[in-house]
Amino acid sequence: YRGKVQLLPRVSHPLRVQLLHEDDLGSAFRLLLDAPAGAYNVVPDDSLTTEELAALLGQWSLRLPRGPHAALLDVAWRLGVSAFDGDWGRTLGYPAQVAGNAKLRGLGWAPRFTTRETVLATRG
Repeated sequence: YRGKVQLLPRVSHPLRVQLLHEDDLGSAFRLLLDAPAGAYNVVPDDSLTTEELAALLGQWSLRLPRGPHAALLDVAWRLGVSAFDGDWGRTLGYPAQVAGNAKLRGLGWAPRFTTRETVLATRG
């Protein structure tokens, strides 16, 4: 997410991202070392749209049809100007939103940082 432009696929739904702060991940892992076996979703309580993310990072966001989007990402990746290639871009059109886990909350865990705060912390 360090570039000046976010190249996004043109889709009919809002694209959202969830970003978990490393301190929250660490606290969840520590808690889960002694937790009952099972699956736990370790996620923040919120998400941002890609437009909100771009605004926080001072970026432009450009939506392109899916085919040209993936092809342009491949070129940008090969040139070293994008951290993401076309394969990653194709999956962006179908973002996964993870719901928090009541089992994990029942153990007393909650994230301390929002997605917005996590983005701001990574900006430096």
